[in-house]
Amino acid sequence: MPEVSHKRGTRAAFNALVAASQLRDGQIYAIKDEKWAAMATGTNTFFPLSNPPVLPAPVVVQRASVRNDGPIALPVAPTVGNNLLFVYSGQAQTESAYVPAGFLNIKTYTSDAYNSVGLYKKTVKAGETGSYNVSADDNQGAALYEISGLGNIILLGGGVIPSNGVVNSFNPRPTDAEYLAIFGMEVDSDFGVTIDSAAGLTVDYNAGPTGNGTGNHRGLVASGKNATGAITTNAGGKTGAVFGAFLCLGGI
Repeated sequence: MPEVSHKRGTRAAFNALVAASQLRDGQIYAIKDEKWAAMATGTNTFFPLSNPPVLPAPVVVQRASVRNDGPIALPVAPTVGNNLLFVYSGQAQTESAYVPAGFLNIKTYTSDAYNSVGLYKKTVKAGETGSYNVSADDNQGAALYEISGLGNIILLGGGVIPSNGVVNSFNPRPTDAEYLAIFGMEVDSDFGVTIDSAAGLTVDYNAGPTGNGTGNHRGLVASGKNATGAITTNAGGKTGAVFGAFLCLGGI
């Protein structure tokens, strides 16, 4: 029998090889972050040598929100080892000053120099209270989540909301894994911020006409397990309308 070489890497790296048709026929690939293996049967086909785990979606343990200045506080102190996600919606020029210290920027989407939606992440360590004082010199807001079982975060896209207001926010999405979808949006000067939610999506922060805000830079943040389909907003074509869409996958 011929010798067979093998490679070891992450599921993301393996998926990239498959997508680029760069697998080597007969080579074994060990997926170290998911603890399974596959043998290539062509440049973009493979046979699992062990079953890949079906990872559950990350779980929202608790959440909080804030509009403008003041504390944003989880109901209880978060658990060490979990992750905190801070989703910003507001004035782009004050975003960095508004985000609590220690949060790493995953991605910020902008529509212009004045409007943004940003996702930030922090791993909970001993002594973390889950309560932060936030302030800046313009209107903004945020949602804060404690997440357990978080693995990778997929950036689905963001930027200017199209004139028809339709945001196909949760495609492409995995067919072999559960996920937690997070969606944020914001408009500069129009106060009528609304969405028709995709299936399974719940609004967690709302500075729209029925929400907890006054002034400009109104926005909202929503989340949901395995949310599907497009989101339709009334923000299409309005000043500074911006969105950001993210998928949170489970991890081992």
